[in-house]
Amino acid sequence: MKRSSGKEALKLMVIVVVMVSMCSLDESQQLCGLSYVSLATCLPAIQQPSPAEPTKVCCSGLKQGNVTCLCGYKEASFLKDFKIDAELVLKLPTKCNISNVPC
Repeated sequence: MKRSSGKEALKLMVIVVVMVSMCSLDESQQLCGLSYVSLATCLPAIQQPSPAEPTKVCCSGLKQGNVTCLCGYKEASFLKDFKIDAELVLKLPTKCNISNVPC
C-alpha cells in the first residue's frame, strides 16, 4: 500500500473540516442578515464557470436580508477560492428585482 504524502493528508483534513462545517450550518448563522442556508441556494447563480439564473428561493432569501451589506464583499479575495464571481454576486439584486442597491 502506498503511503500518503503530507500534502494528501492536509487535503483530506481540509475536506473533513469543510464537510463538518457544512453539516453544522443552520438558519441561525448569518451574513448580512441572510442565513448561510439561504445564501447557499444562490451558489449556482454566482459560481463560475457556468452560472445559472437565480432561483425563486434564492431571490426570496435575498429579499429577507441586507443586500447592501453584501457590497462590502465585492473585493473579498476568498470568494475566488469557492469559484464565486463577485461581479455575479453584485448582479443578483437586479436579477431578483431588488431595487435601490447602491453598489
